[in-house]
Amino acid sequence: MDLANKEIVLFSYGSGLASSMYMLRVVSDHAPGSALDRLLTGVADVRERLDSRMKVEPAEFARIMKLREDTHHCGQSSFVFTDPIAV
Repeated sequence: MDLANKEIVLFSYGSGLASSMYMLRVVSDHAPGSALDRLLTGVADVRERLDSRMKVEPAEFARIMKLREDTHHCGQSSFVFTDPIAV
């Protein structure tokens, strides 16, 4: 395996414009079900998942998040949809 015994840096950004950075050290065991096998299986379709993201302008994103904040309260018993969001 090309990844065995290598270090990988992962960068992740979140929907709130927060980010995280992780460092992985890949083990050489690539037997079925091993950690390396599970990693490779988990990222096999990463390009398709990235390409399928919905892209919106920051102002539209802020509007959607504000709508969510205003309508999705903990313990709210009667949700009323107030604004259509086209996807």
